Amino acid sequence: MNVAQLRNLKEAVPFRPFELRTVDGRVFRVPAADSIWLPNASTTCVIGSDSAVVLLDTAHIAAAGYPTAPECIGEIKKALGTKPFQPFALRMTSGEKFDVLSKEAIALSPVNDTVIVADGEKLRILEAALIKCVEALSPERSGPRD
Repeated sequence: MNVAQLRNLKEAVPFRPFELRTVDGRVFRVPAADSIWLPNASTTCVIGSDSAVVLLDTAHIAAAGYPTAPECIGEIKKALGTKPFQPFALRMTSGEKFDVLSKEAIALSPVNDTVIVADGEKLRILEAALIKCVEALSPERSGPRD
């Protein structure tokens, strides 16, 4: 992996989040273009987040690319394709649960990395990688909301 290849990923229009995989198996996610710094005339890159900063030598990066759609995206698409529609919930890795009571209450981003759920008058923007599973709602929750 070289800096020019990383720069191509960083400067892609539109930007798509990507991952760097190191030779020792670690994975670093680059969620935004401003999360990675590629100094000129260097073989290093700096990845920053709210909680950490990582300095990597490009010789230790085995691969870089776009993450595959999380398994939950397939589950969501399958639930949306059910006829008649059956309400379901998205269970997050944090334990939170978001009910999807109609097809109109959910949207998937074009690159399947974000899910938007209408929750009453609020829109919840969820990172697909943090959705643990899709759960069927009990019959009493499937009806109209009070």
